[in-house]
Amino acid sequence: MQTLLRTLRSVINLFALVVWFASITQAKNSTATQQSLAQYLKQVRENHQGYLASEAIKTGTTFRMYETNLPLAPTFFSIIQLASDAKASPFLSYAKLITNTYSVGLSQTTRFGLQAKFSYNLYYTDYVGLKPSYYEGKPILELNQSFLRNSFGAETRALEETQKAVVQATHFGESFKMKLLLADAESTYWKLFYSQRNIIIQKDALTRAQKIYDWCEKRARLRLADQADLLQAKAALETRKLQLEMAINEERSTTLSFNQMRGSDQTDIQTELQDTDLNTLINLTPDKSSEPREDIKAASALEQVAYFNAELMRERDKPVLEAFATLSLNGRDFATGEALKNSLKTDQPTVAVGLRFSVPLDFGTIQNSRAGWLNEQKAAELLYQRKQFDLAQEWSDLSSKFEEGKKRLILSQAIENAQRQKLFYEKDRLTRGRSTTYQVLLFEQDYAQSQITRLQIQTEILQINAKIKLFGVKS
Repeated sequence: MQTLLRTLRSVINLFALVVWFASITQAKNSTATQQSLAQYLKQVRENHQGYLASEAIKTGTTFRMYETNLPLAPTFFSIIQLASDAKASPFLSYAKLITNTYSVGLSQTTRFGLQAKFSYNLYYTDYVGLKPSYYEGKPILELNQSFLRNSFGAETRALEETQKAVVQATHFGESFKMKLLLADAESTYWKLFYSQRNIIIQKDALTRAQKIYDWCEKRARLRLADQADLLQAKAALETRKLQLEMAINEERSTTLSFNQMRGSDQTDIQTELQDTDLNTLINLTPDKSSEPREDIKAASALEQVAYFNAELMRERDKPVLEAFATLSLNGRDFATGEALKNSLKTDQPTVAVGLRFSVPLDFGTIQNSRAGWLNEQKAAELLYQRKQFDLAQEWSDLSSKFEEGKKRLILSQAIENAQRQKLFYEKDRLTRGRSTTYQVLLFEQDYAQSQITRLQIQTEILQINAKIKLFGVKS
């Protein structure tokens, strides 16, 4: 009767273990589907708000680049002014003076510092109570050329190049953010891959521990083994349960990050991630792209910003020396049409030429300002050089880790195969009474650890490969 009760108890324990497994994985296994890395990254690109924001900014910089041409683009202008002046004149007796101005024209600044403006101006003048009103038409051409400050357009070009470099820095910076986010997403994908495979390994180890415990319990019941063997098997079984529970908790945490990367707030996952072929991974040899990475391009653009800013400030601190010339034609008549017609004749021109000069007198402030901008320019150069140095070291480190990881993966595969054969052989010896439960438990633990080690190395290589892709490598 006691033997029957012990057998029934073992069956109940085994059934409870099966139910426990089912309760842990029921939701996932019932609707699990496979998802490739490419499918996951597509979801990240379509749903991650940070990625979409960077993409929008990057697209915006493409259009903003045209903005840098605006300071040199032709500009249309017009002026309408209606004026009435009723103050008394010491020479003429009139009620008030009305002067209306209508002007339209074009202006443009060139890259070599010449400012040109052409306008047509129509003036209406009426001394109310004195004389009939009349009209004046004046086409006017104005030219202005700088020589010291903005010498032959140096300041204008510096401003244009600064704006371009700022836009380029933003463009490359956001482009690198997008790549970095995808690399993080790929790393998260492989973390979840590790968690899922780790659960499978822990379940297999738990199943083996349960079988060993059942076998030891039966032998102890028949007085064929010592009670210590049963206690060892019991401790191993509970340890495996704990390790499986820890693996499940780790998967739950990684699942949250996995779903957040693709814009989902779900706490579970109904997807089984695709495995990688180990031989393909071992033979993978990525090559570094000949193109600089986007963050290096952004650093180069920022260096250009600092350089042209220093040039811009240097130009603005210079004295102003400008040559200017004005040429206008004149036409006056009581009728509007005649005034316009006469304004196109060249018999009554107005010509003016001259020079403008000004210089700031606070020389100390000017020197300090120049020193500050030059220091910022030097700092940008040093940061760019450091960025290049760090990038070269990062590539060297990742390449070494990648190759070392492949070597360790080959060794871990061999160790895993050896541990599996050793475990099966020792279990066979145990059934024939030629080994101990303790020995089998040790071998079972060695085999489970070899599986986890191989999985860890495999995941590490995949995550390194995700970082290598930041260098523009197609693998």
